[in-house]
Amino acid sequence: MDWWKILHVLDCGLTYGTGGQHEIHRSFSPDGCFMPWDWGYASRGDAAVSKCWLPLFQGCRGIIGFQSSSQWRPDLTPSFGLADTVPHILRMKRGVGRHILDNLSARPDVAILYSQASHRAAFIENRRKAHDEAQEKFRRLLLNLGCAYDYVSGEQLAAGLAEKRGYKALLLVDAAAMDDGEIAGVKAFAAAGGTVIAENLPGRLRQNCRARGESPLKGLFADGRHTLFKALPDDGHADFSAALRKADVGGEKLTMLADGKEILDFSVFAKSDRAGNPFWGVMPSGKRREVTFRFPKRGYAYELVGGRSYGLTDELKLPVGLGTPLAFALLPEEAGVDEVKAEGARITVRGKGRVDSVVRVRVFDPSGREAAHYAKNLVLKAGNAVTYEIPFARNDAKGTWTVQVESVFGGTVRCWVQLPLPPASVSFR
Repeated sequence: MDWWKILHVLDCGLTYGTGGQHEIHRSFSPDGCFMPWDWGYASRGDAAVSKCWLPLFQGCRGIIGFQSSSQWRPDLTPSFGLADTVPHILRMKRGVGRHILDNLSARPDVAILYSQASHRAAFIENRRKAHDEAQEKFRRLLLNLGCAYDYVSGEQLAAGLAEKRGYKALLLVDAAAMDDGEIAGVKAFAAAGGTVIAENLPGRLRQNCRARGESPLKGLFADGRHTLFKALPDDGHADFSAALRKADVGGEKLTMLADGKEILDFSVFAKSDRAGNPFWGVMPSGKRREVTFRFPKRGYAYELVGGRSYGLTDELKLPVGLGTPLAFALLPEEAGVDEVKAEGARITVRGKGRVDSVVRVRVFDPSGREAAHYAKNLVLKAGNAVTYEIPFARNDAKGTWTVQVESVFGGTVRCWVQLPLPPASVSFR
């Protein structure tokens, strides 16, 4: 399937994550609504928890719990798998998901060429499995090293998009078949100061998979600034890192250590907010062990999955493994809720600090029961105040209602609303 062409027509879909589909969809249709099938089936425990958070870190707008029979028992009580994931789904719904999707973005330094012609070439040459494995290897290496990336199509490359977007490195993974426009696009990217990294000589075939006498890109790799791998091993992190360093790719890296050795088998999704404050979504693997997380600088550290604040630090030690996803934010000042005021049904919330955040407004009736239909996530930009008018109904219970405001960075502030409202304040919707 040629996703570059398909996504000119479709802007939503239900997809699997294999073959880098989530990243391809995000790259070619950034405003699209794509929801994965990853969660569900018979998943439970650590695996089910990880499958919930991974699509969020990848930028998916939602998640599907597939195969209802594995989610609900015949008496409509939740299965073990669903029960394992409900606390995490609620955590996402209560602001963390909104914060990651609305306030954070990846700023990729690396572009990967999406070459449908090279897929066809691999099929024709009976090496499709090796081609797919090479694509997956480089995706995994980038995530292990915490490097964000986009896909670019051949048409985009030929049109100069790689230079316009300011990518530092262009990755050509088994890009055997390329047309003349793509070849020119690679040369223009290199001439503009970009670094080209490839595995197997790119461009040895034309776009229709007919052989060229010699690849027009062969001479490019005589320049020590560019790197051509013949067969980078699966654990080739050091060599790949060296190639990326030539392009000045790396940025504010999160370093992870266990038993004195760097961990290179976790997936790290690096993002930042509008002010450039770093965020890392971390998907650990393997058995639980104590891991040291070293931040690139000192700051106020928050872990959003568990809702924990660690104060001013540049290092944390936490027991993690499969099923313990982490969402680190490193901020220059403390964040949270500074003030909540109620004027009739209108609630005004002001954030602590000048950072982008999300708060969850929860409303409880006079008996203490939560009125979930009045709950709302509010996005705070740079801590500026936002308002929310609770649309109380005529038949809501009289008495004192509690409004509880919770920040994704931790902390809870309450205020109270008395029903019935004064006549001038009534606003029924």
